[in-house]
Parts: sequence; C-alpha cells; structure tokens
Amino acid sequence: MHCFKVADVSFQLSADGRMKREPGICLQPYLTEAPETADVRIHVHDALPESLQFLQDLPSICDGNLDGQSLWSVARHEDGFVIRTYQHFSPDDQRFVTVTNKTFTDFQCYPLNYPVEDERYSVGPLSFPLLSLILYYQTLSYPMLFVHASAVCDGDKGRVFTGVSGVGKSTISNTWHKAGYSLINDDRLMIRKNEEGRWIIHNTPMVYPQAPASVPLHSVFLLKQAPAYSLTPLRGAESVSRVLSNCIIQGFDRDFLQHHLRTVLDMLSETPVYEFGNLPEPGVIDFIREYEAQGSQNS
Repeated sequence: MHCFKVADVSFQLSADGRMKREPGICLQPYLTEAPETADVRIHVHDALPESLQFLQDLPSICDGNLDGQSLWSVARHEDGFVIRTYQHFSPDDQRFVTVTNKTFTDFQCYPLNYPVEDERYSVGPLSFPLLSLILYYQTLSYPMLFVHASAVCDGDKGRVFTGVSGVGKSTISNTWHKAGYSLINDDRLMIRKNEEGRWIIHNTPMVYPQAPASVPLHSVFLLKQAPAYSLTPLRGAESVSRVLSNCIIQGFDRDFLQHHLRTVLDMLSETPVYEFGNLPEPGVIDFIREYEAQGSQNS
C-alpha cells in the first residue's frame, strides 16, 4: 500500500495479489506516511472479472480525445460512474476500467490488457490520464479548482498565468524562474481555499519529478499575445467566465457546473484578475511590479 497527498487531499493506493504497482516517478515526491483515514481510496485489481465485462460497453456521457485518439470516457453506473482510460503514451498502451462512487472517494481499477501470467509485468494505473481525472473529481468536494495554468512564487505571492494553449504560460513562468523565483508548476494547478479562508496554489504531479509546492494566491493573469506589455483589470462576469474557461471541467452534470461557478465567484471576490498583453522578455517582472506599485499609490 502507498499513500500520497496532492492539494491537501490524502490518497491511499492498494493492489491485489502479486502484481507490482509502484507509484510512477511523478508520484514519488508526493508519497506520505499512511494517514489514519485517507480521503480517497484507490484499489487496483488483477483483471476485470467476467461479471463486469459489460462496463466496457456502457454509453458514454463524457469523453476526452487527443489527436483523434480516445484518452478516456465516463459512463453512469448504478450510484456512481465508470471511467475508461487508454494510456496511448505508455509503451504497452495499457487500458483500464475504473468504477467509482458518486462522491469520488472510492476507485476500483481493473486493467484490461494486463498479462496476468507474466510475473515480470507491472501496471501503472495512475499515469496519464487516470490520475488527472481522479484529481479533477476531488474539486467537486472542496472549494477547489483544477486550472490549466502556470504559477510562480514571488515571496509570499502566488502569481497564476493562464490562457489558451500556446499563448505563453510556460514561457512567462520560466522567465520568472530564470530570474530566481520559485516555479510552482508550468501546466496544471490546484487552487484550494484552506481552513483559514485563504486561497492556496498547489502544484500537481507531472511526467517529470517535482516536489510538492504551494503558495498563497495573489493574482491571476489571463494571457494574450500582444506587441507591447499591457495590463487591464477584469471584473464581474467577464473575469468569472474567462477564468472558468481555463479550468478543467466536465459539464455532464449540472451540479458539477454550479459548484465550479460558485467556487470561481468566491475566489475572484478577493483575487485581482488582469488581461495581460504578454511578451517573452525578462522585462515582464518589472512591468508587473511597477503596475502594482502604481495601483497601491493610487488606492
């Protein structure tokens, strides 16, 4: 059994039989001592039994694709859901059927193409995309968002940079990093309100090893490509809709959407949001700092 923690959510990973299921390199830095009670339990079985073969054929209510390949699909089943995942990026193209309850606190994972007779073989269910899906579903139980964004730590200020793919999220965060600031993550973040009422940015496991990191949220920058630096404060419905559009959301359930909307409204009620005309230059740090200094003088 292994335990790990992401964004202050504790997970317990266990497995049947003789199968070796060491957490992948992305999860190694997040391993923890076993808590008295884990928030989420993930159990990996040897194979999908005959009695559950029908789960593969349930009609999909939501799915994800990349370059024409199906990565995952979700179906309703009894009082919960079935998640079917396809690891096209793994050497052996592993496939899994995972059954979860309606609160997404229990995941029963069944490999479909694992050769049980081969003792040398191991399976990694928590590779992409299943781990990302499990993390997303945790946002439904907390004031928490899963955001496609990068973030840096500027002292005690967490700055989030988000926008469409290719707009420069990684570039701008790496500019700060090269200038000596801590990089929280350059692709996917969890932003969660803690028990003291503060919004905290947490990094998430990536394909490369990265130690857990967090910082209080200070501001959100919605990036756009521009010929010159510019910062425009956004408020009201525009700020909410544009931040929400960069969150990882599955919209097949109205309650899910309402929860995410309430969470974004709460977060932005105390967090400034800017549309930022971005250039991939070191001057971005001074530009943001000077803008904030002028704002504090005028307030």
